[in-house]
This record gives sequence, structure tokens and C-alpha cells, in this order.
Amino acid sequence: MIKKVKKQLRATGRRKQSVARLILIEGTGKFTVNGKSLQAYFGENTLWYNHAIEPISLLAMQNMFDAQILVHGGGISGQSGAVSLAFARALDLYASGNGALAALEKHDDVENEDALTSVVSWRSKLKKSGLLTRDSRVVLRKRVGLVKARKAKQFSKR
Repeated sequence: MIKKVKKQLRATGRRKQSVARLILIEGTGKFTVNGKSLQAYFGENTLWYNHAIEPISLLAMQNMFDAQILVHGGGISGQSGAVSLAFARALDLYASGNGALAALEKHDDVENEDALTSVVSWRSKLKKSGLLTRDSRVVLRKRVGLVKARKAKQFSKR
């Protein structure tokens, strides 16, 4: 579910049992998750932190946007995947909207010079990296008569 509201973009990302709701605003690179900074929530330079900001870092737009993220459900791995999908969807919506080039030209600190000419190619970059695809794998439920979801007790013929 993706909505566009005035000067802010809203996107939702899901992974396993986690749901992330993201509000993306043009700004200076301040990301908050459930009231904490992104580094404090996922840990500085951890696998989860890097996975969460992968769409933003792929396009080299860390200092161009502010984001407010609400995440609930699941564990930290699922939550980082949900945040990543929400970022990718919001950036895709931003690139497809009118005025994306004008907003990029306002920011002199954009690290990637090619970004000004290739806003349309954001979607292809995100798509090739697999960041716009929802990972639908979830944990199987435990079934009756089995030890776990698929593991059964050892069979004895005699």
C-alpha cells in the first residue's frame, strides 16, 4: 500500500511477521525508527542496519531524505527487511512523481552526479538489486504429530 500525501511519501514494507510504515520527507538524512535513531535501533554498522538502508545507499541519497518509521511484529531481521522494502517503495514512488528532478537539483550535496540525469533509472536499479520484491518466505507452522514443522520422531520398524 503506497500513498502520496502533499510533500511526504508514505510506504509500507512487510517481511515475515514484521510491518514497517515509512514517511519519507525531503531533508538532511535523519532516520527515526519507533522514536529512536536508525543506528540505535538496529545497531551501528550491523548486518540489519546495512540491510535496512540498502535502497538509500544504493542510490547514494543518504543526506537527501528524512524518514519516520514505525515497525512492529517479528524479530530484528524481519524488521530490517520490512524497512528496506518500505524505503525502496517510497523511493520508487518519489522517482515516478513529478518534480523529482527539480528536488534533486536543489540539493548540491548529492554524491552521485548521474542521479540528476537518471531519476527514471532508480526503479531499474532497485529492481535489479531485488529490493522492490517482497520476500514472502515465512516460518511453517508446527503440525500435529511432528516434533517441529517437518521433523518427525525416528521411525522404528521393529
